[in-house]
Amino acid sequence: CFGAECEERLLNIIDRSPDRIGDTAAALDIAVSEGIMIKVNSEYRFSHDQIQQVVYQLVPDSENKAALHLFLGRLLWKWASEDEANMFLFVLVDQLHRGSCLLTDPEEKVKLARLSLLAGEVAHSLSAFLPAASYLETGCLLLTETDWACHRNLCFSLHNLFAETQYIVGDFASVKESVGSVLSRANGLSEKLSVYRTLILSMGAQGHVSDAIHTSLSVLNQLGENLPMNVPEEMIKKDIQITMKLLSKWTEESLLNMKAMHDTDKLTVMKFLHLLLWYVFYTRSSYYPFVVCRMVQLSLSHGVCKESALGFASFGCILCSAVNMFQLGNRYGTLSLNIIERFHAKEYAAKVLLCVYGGIRHTAEPIQAALPPLKNAIEVALATGDTEYAMICASTHNSIAFASGKALSALITEAEMHSQQMFECKQNYMAIGSKGVYQTALNLMGRSADPIKLDWEETAENARDVIFITSRRMWLEYIFGEYELAWQTAQSNKEICGRSSRSLFVVRCHNTLFLCLAALALARKGGEMEYTATIKDAFSQMEVWAEASPWNFQNKLELMKAEYAYLKKDLAVAAECYQLSIDLAVKHHFIHEQAIASERAGIFYLENGENDTAEQCFMRAYDCYRQWGAEAKASHVQMRYIGEDTKSHLTIPT
Repeated sequence: CFGAECEERLLNIIDRSPDRIGDTAAALDIAVSEGIMIKVNSEYRFSHDQIQQVVYQLVPDSENKAALHLFLGRLLWKWASEDEANMFLFVLVDQLHRGSCLLTDPEEKVKLARLSLLAGEVAHSLSAFLPAASYLETGCLLLTETDWACHRNLCFSLHNLFAETQYIVGDFASVKESVGSVLSRANGLSEKLSVYRTLILSMGAQGHVSDAIHTSLSVLNQLGENLPMNVPEEMIKKDIQITMKLLSKWTEESLLNMKAMHDTDKLTVMKFLHLLLWYVFYTRSSYYPFVVCRMVQLSLSHGVCKESALGFASFGCILCSAVNMFQLGNRYGTLSLNIIERFHAKEYAAKVLLCVYGGIRHTAEPIQAALPPLKNAIEVALATGDTEYAMICASTHNSIAFASGKALSALITEAEMHSQQMFECKQNYMAIGSKGVYQTALNLMGRSADPIKLDWEETAENARDVIFITSRRMWLEYIFGEYELAWQTAQSNKEICGRSSRSLFVVRCHNTLFLCLAALALARKGGEMEYTATIKDAFSQMEVWAEASPWNFQNKLELMKAEYAYLKKDLAVAAECYQLSIDLAVKHHFIHEQAIASERAGIFYLENGENDTAEQCFMRAYDCYRQWGAEAKASHVQMRYIGEDTKSHLTIPT
């Protein structure tokens, strides 16, 4: 009845009943001597699973089995001490649940429902979400309509936590049912808030982001936070300026020692603004700064709370991506990490780590340093049941790993694991968006018939996915020498190189690099006029980034300088900048960008008649592409520039 194994202490509790005759452990020792069971220390277990199954079948029918489980559960419940009841909580609840169909006393059902809630809470805290869902579901089924009146708090607690747990395991049908049960019986907004939160998360996970946003705004309006549906751009710029002015009055030390927020209404508002933030980040980028500024302003006026951490981290992202204020951005990133530590807000740690290491630290630290914190963020989010953010962190980790030049084979392995997790958790919204890095890597590795075609382009359903698709297609088109296609792809989506909050910082950086390189290649071929503005804007932005973080951006800037010098026929400067770009890529461990710079240098020398130097560059590019794992691109270099007999086949491609 207890399964394949059982602790001796559990048997001792049962034997405390005055109705018990004999010693259960002594009886099992006989079974041990007969070889039916094995005893290891104080634990009994059947010597084979089939023996346990046969023994269990000796109990004649399902009703008798239920009665036996109920009998054992009642004995444990009655005779266990408080410490023992906590120690064997899951065993106790499991036995009672197996016999719960025989319960008739309403009071006993309510008591068991309370015990089920406790077991669900403990299992949930241990990240054992499937067992938690089972305990909570049985607890819900034990309650009747009468209990909603007599034991209201218990009913709400069970149904709220059950809905949340079902969201975590991806059972959205059960979420909808539980949410409906609560909303139909709730009196007033306060009794609806918990399931509204779960409902919003469930909508988002299924890709119903517009519904999630509208529900969030509706709840906030009911809380007295009347946010407009549409905010003019000028109003958002003004809001950022107001927020910066308010922050300027605070020193770094005073920000770290801000008072805690105690207003319960404002705390609730912060929770729903916190929820809203992710959905507007990707689908309503113009609205994102407005929500962020509201969170920061509430924190400054009413005190900080757990949710303030994401507000400050997001404001840091805006300063880094929109206004190039990197030092201030990093300051608020650090503040957000301190708030997480101050409030022991483990449940929000993944969100803040994502913001800080996905959108801020690249302006101050080597990009490779972001990978361990993001991997940690995935683990933390999974452990706290935040499957949605775990998968967002996974997707971001993959993008940054690609940008850092991680070996493509290792990247593919991780991406496949993350993709599997996304589908298991039914995080379909993130699963679709995360395919970009995976498919790009496969194309480079030679696992696609057409290296510049992304098989998942037809599945894009929102602006975020479209940006990611067009960005990565443009990279592939440039890398494989299709400069006109790369230019056309960029022109088809003007947001590619804009300061959109929908773009990851690393995605925007590579968009700027590859669009500029494509423009320079085309300008050299057909004239500069059409591409002048793009080249100028790209240089202006890359210079700012390189000044802030030479490690991450200087090699890219030097490659752009080399191509520009070649355009202007300043061959000495071009040669110097190509070599500097290669040397910096080597020094900073960007194997993929070492390959690209070597290939561009090879083309430069080939077109200027220096075949021996060109050969060396192409061979280095070939080796680097192979080291990265980009076999398709290595083959492309070999076929286009090297051939079987290098010197006799070195020709300028038409």
